[in-house]
Formats: sequence, C-alpha cells, structure tokens
Amino acid sequence: MPLSFDAVVDVLVEGARAAAGDAPFVLLGYSSGDQFAHAVAESLEKAGTPADALVPLDTCLPDGGGHDNLWMRCSRECWTARTASSGSAPHVWRP
Repeated sequence: MPLSFDAVVDVLVEGARAAAGDAPFVLLGYSSGDQFAHAVAESLEKAGTPADALVPLDTCLPDGGGHDNLWMRCSRECWTARTASSGSAPHVWRP
C-alpha cells in the first residue's frame, strides 16, 4: 500500500513520462482515478512537460465531498491552461 497520495502521484508521473517519451500524450482518469490523473497533470505542467489533455470519465471522489462538478472545473482549467500556453485551443476529438 502506498504511503501517501503524493507517493502514488510520483510513480504515475514517472510512468507517464516513460510511456510518452517525447511524444504528445493525453491523460485519462476514470471514476475516482480522475483525482490521480488531475494531480499527475498538475505535476507534469509544473515540471514543464504538460499533457496535451486531461480526460476525466465518470469522475467520483471517494468521499463525495460535494465536488459533483469537479470534472467540469478540471476540464475548464485544463482547457484554459492549454489555450494560454499554446496561443490556440487544443484539438478536440469528436467521434
């Protein structure tokens, strides 16, 4: 069992860097795993290697915590940060 939330995030950050190499990448968080994906995205952005996108799916926090709109806030923050850093909106995939 990991010692802390931050310990898990550190492992996931290194895994994302190793998997992506120099290629563009997208982080996906499913259910309560979205809290980890969001933390990984923040860590990578602070380090100067941001993900191209963060995709939250069916976001759910362990305690509920009144964060029903967390996925919407995270999406807006990611979109705003990405647009500001690149000068244009990121590509949006549509089926």
